[in-house]
Amino acid sequence: MPTELLTIREAAARANVSRGTIEARLRDGSLTRYALGPKSTRIDADELTALLRGEF
Repeated sequence: MPTELLTIREAAARANVSRGTIEARLRDGSLTRYALGPKSTRIDADELTALLRGEF
């Protein structure tokens, strides 16, 4: 289980990209979606960092 979960907005700010880019990575499977409810999505901060470093 992830230790730190980010909202789409937080992930976009951390990666310095648009929310649309994060949503596209969720759709194509580059990032894992953690649904905490019907309208609540979270992203693993470590997974985002790994993607940014090119480790995926």
